[in-house]
Amino acid sequence: KPKKEYFNKLSISEELLLSCHSLQKLSMNSVTLPFDRITTIFNQNGKTLQILDLNGCKIAGSWELKLQPIQVIVRNCTNLKEVNFDSTILSDEAIEYLVENITPSIELLSLNYVEGLYDDHIKILVNRCRELKTLNLAHTLAITSGSLNAIIENLKPSLERLDISEARLIDPVNLLDLRAMPKLQILIGSPPLPIKEHLQNSLPNLVIYDFGHNEVDHLQFLNNFTSAENLLNKDGIWEIKAKPLKLFSSS
Repeated sequence: KPKKEYFNKLSISEELLLSCHSLQKLSMNSVTLPFDRITTIFNQNGKTLQILDLNGCKIAGSWELKLQPIQVIVRNCTNLKEVNFDSTILSDEAIEYLVENITPSIELLSLNYVEGLYDDHIKILVNRCRELKTLNLAHTLAITSGSLNAIIENLKPSLERLDISEARLIDPVNLLDLRAMPKLQILIGSPPLPIKEHLQNSLPNLVIYDFGHNEVDHLQFLNNFTSAENLLNKDGIWEIKAKPLKLFSSS
């Protein structure tokens, strides 16, 4: 009986999604959907969709998001402002296509815990998407100071939040160059104390969140921070405030 109820709920969710044609915000956090459903959803809603959460999404029975679904999403969603790929496994071809083709007007891109990102990817991305206000690159272990330099060079007028937690190949000394970014308000990382002090003296509005090697606290921060901004939370959906109704008794 529990299994039957689960699949009934899943089919209802799919039916609801497939009936939508003008969604502006969509969270598919930890959702599993076949490829044909993905194609239909984004064909129907791509032109209106502005916020998309794919954190931990599973497509076509695979944890790896391959080129084809990323092509469907990027080609259809030309008005995206925010997209979250945290903790997804993107194939090499999918990453290349994403950075080369995602809409240049994107303002928030979250790639925390996405393996396979390299300096060349970040350089292409920030050279194209110069309106980025938030760029999350925590635990992208292969990026170096080259990525940081490209971010500073291309996003100086726009970037407000940067997450480089555990990006260990970035030389801490190069973090001082962030002083050239007047709009930077949030830095998530672990700069040495002297560099942290220099940054905060130069950028009085900057808040630095330092979780060191504590991955649990970092993930909790991401969950709380994002939920407070625009994702599902106990008090409603995005900016719509609502309390759950107790329609059935627990007895």
